[in-house]
Amino acid sequence: MYNMSHFTFVVLFYIPASWKLWSLYNCFEADR
Repeated sequence: MYNMSHFTFVVLFYIPASWKLWSLYNCFEADR
């Protein structure tokens, strides 16, 4: 059985991080 709390932590960390990277990438592309 996979550790559910670990999975939740990964999801909660990955989603905001990926969203932040995506928004930073969009800002960088818009600046060029």
